[in-house]
Amino acid sequence: MIRGLYTGASAMLVYARRQDLLANDLANAQTPGYRTEDAPIRAFPELFIHEELGATRSPRGMAGTGAYLDRSYLRWEPAPIRYTGRELDLAIEGDGFFAVQTPAGVRLTRAGNFVIDAQGRLATPDGYLVLGPEGPVQAGTAQGAALAVTEQGEVLDATTGALLGRIGLVDVPDRQGLVREGSNLFRPTAESGPVVAAAGTIRQGMLEGSATSVVETMVQMIAGLRAYQAAQQAVRAEDEMTGSLIAQIGRVS
Repeated sequence: MIRGLYTGASAMLVYARRQDLLANDLANAQTPGYRTEDAPIRAFPELFIHEELGATRSPRGMAGTGAYLDRSYLRWEPAPIRYTGRELDLAIEGDGFFAVQTPAGVRLTRAGNFVIDAQGRLATPDGYLVLGPEGPVQAGTAQGAALAVTEQGEVLDATTGALLGRIGLVDVPDRQGLVREGSNLFRPTAESGPVVAAAGTIRQGMLEGSATSVVETMVQMIAGLRAYQAAQQAVRAEDEMTGSLIAQIGRVS
């Protein structure tokens, strides 16, 4: 294989894949509790180039052999928390996740834009029940009275002060072992370690936003597009040069 073509093509693949990651982040710029994903660009080992003139070998430097996109990882920097005033909006300050019950098992999320289902239980907009130490969290109040949620996750009838349920925050030893799934959920794995209790606090009437910075993401997309175009031009130049050499060889023969 012509090394120049391979190097340019590998760069095009790297930046195309990176654009996909950035586009996904940008599409979730308004998703509560969303975490961005990144992947470092790695270079394949370089080759030492030398020139042979008879018995003499003269060094000519190093030559790159292409690049690849390493395994992607989730970025866990804190996302901004904003006031909404909605009593079922809950934000986690500090470490931790909400645990929710899905048909596929327990999943974790930082998105706290909850609702109350027909049975008076706290749930996600997709209908997944929010879990606490005692199971699904009851949050239905008599005659639609206001709801109060303490920093420790106790769900109270704001009128009578009666305890309705308790939300439990959880975490895992290694968050990079979590697997992202749809609906802004994360699946614990053997790599992430077992689910344990977390020490974060809950803020009622507030919502954690997306960790995506629209401006930063747009800047990265523009830079990635230019890098892709440069690699594309390099491939085209290599192709034209190869074609020219083949034509010259044909005329000589």
